[in-house]
Amino acid sequence: FFFLMIRRPPRSTQSRSSAASDVYKRQDIKLDQKRPFKPLVRAKIYTGNVATQVKLDFGTIVTDVRFYKSDASFVEVESLLESLDLEGDLGREVTINIKSDMDNDDTFYTDSNGLEMQKRVLDFRPSWALQPLERVSGNYYPITSAIYLEDKSSDRRMTLMNDRAQGGSSLRSGEIELMIQRKIKKDDGRGVGEGLNDGPATRQYFRHYIIFSKKGEGSAVQRRIQREFDQPLIVLLSTKENLSLKKAEFGDVLGLNSLPDEVKVLMDPLEDKKIIVRLHNLSDTKELSFKVSWDGWKVNEMSLTANQLKKDLLASRLKLHPAPSKGDSDFAYKAGSVSLRPLEIATFLLTKA
Repeated sequence: FFFLMIRRPPRSTQSRSSAASDVYKRQDIKLDQKRPFKPLVRAKIYTGNVATQVKLDFGTIVTDVRFYKSDASFVEVESLLESLDLEGDLGREVTINIKSDMDNDDTFYTDSNGLEMQKRVLDFRPSWALQPLERVSGNYYPITSAIYLEDKSSDRRMTLMNDRAQGGSSLRSGEIELMIQRKIKKDDGRGVGEGLNDGPATRQYFRHYIIFSKKGEGSAVQRRIQREFDQPLIVLLSTKENLSLKKAEFGDVLGLNSLPDEVKVLMDPLEDKKIIVRLHNLSDTKELSFKVSWDGWKVNEMSLTANQLKKDLLASRLKLHPAPSKGDSDFAYKAGSVSLRPLEIATFLLTKA
């Protein structure tokens, strides 16, 4: 799973630096020269009615790999990384690497801020002829929620999901790599004013999901897990023995408890009798239409940032290439129902009448 990269110390100069705060540039020239982060100390398998868990102990990093019996569409990888020590001037980078026998033809896909999946091709840019001077840093992309690759000769797809933004790529055929920790002692001379070193006692807990699916079926599982990452179950504890709990009826009043599974809901009470409601269609392919019970509320559809009415936004938008208005289809809310295009986010201001 885990590999260690050695970095040259950065030079404090404005010319080409051997390592910068936002550049992944490794000491090794060949990708095959990276080495495992730590040797495996022990491994143990636990089997239960819910899941089978494989515990991998590498000393300074412990990983639990879980296979759930009720849902075989994904594998959960949960890890705890102890402090990453620095020796001398060389920096350290730790990556998680998932290998497969797929041939993805130097092509992979990464998400754009958790929304559309963007096609990436190694050492290629669609709008200019790229001269690949740095194989690693030139092909690393921000991974907010997911990265996946597809086998060119079969219907297989492999997706790796993360619980926080990380850098990632697919530098070799059939392999996905995510950067989970990196440290540099020296400043790179590019404005940061310090090295990338969080101190000696930095523990990192992280979780990933590996999804094996057919090409047309992986998106549904990916988006479901993404929603669980974005809206985790919150556990609250109390020291009182006889605590009386009241059922939250806010969602019931707004009719938001029976929405399609693909819809993510965010609510933000502004003040008394005013609520911001955002509805996000996480499906990559399906357009969703559903009823909402907003009787007794004045509904205004807003811009994404909720600082102006959507109709005012559309009226004032600069039109470089004028196109006819879509009319009512420009708006998601119509007479008690909401329609959302794939990956669309609709924002509403609800005011109690």
